Amino acid sequence: MAYSLLGSAHDAEDAVQETLITAMNRIGTFEGRSTLGTWLRGILVFKADKVRRSRKVRSALPLQDYDGASGGRADSRLTSRSPVAAIDSAADLNVMLQTLSPEHRQIIVLRELQQLSYEEISKMLKIPVGTVESRLYRARQELKKRFGDELA
Repeated sequence: MAYSLLGSAHDAEDAVQETLITAMNRIGTFEGRSTLGTWLRGILVFKADKVRRSRKVRSALPLQDYDGASGGRADSRLTSRSPVAAIDSAADLNVMLQTLSPEHRQIIVLRELQQLSYEEISKMLKIPVGTVESRLYRARQELKKRFGDELA
């Protein structure tokens, strides 16, 4: 998830490390109103935003850096084909994600790659469900506009 949000293995590692440190320090504040995974994803989204603001993120995935680190359920779809096709698909996906604004990239990653519900995304980002829906719609429209033929 961190890799999908940031597009850089180095930046993703930094965000995950900061997430784990924050989670360890704040585990006493976890109230159990959501799952532990949702709580951790929320911290990760916040930390990814912080890393993105503090560093210039590369816009494309160099093939030599691909190590399957994007995690999540999307990998099983990518690796069901040949390794070359999986690397090409991951690179294409990363390029597509990097063309979106940070808020649209977040929504696409959380909904399509992490397969979270609108309600989970709403709680995680602290925005109304309607805002989740509208951002997701706009992000999908932007992807269709830019990559319509490739998404078919």
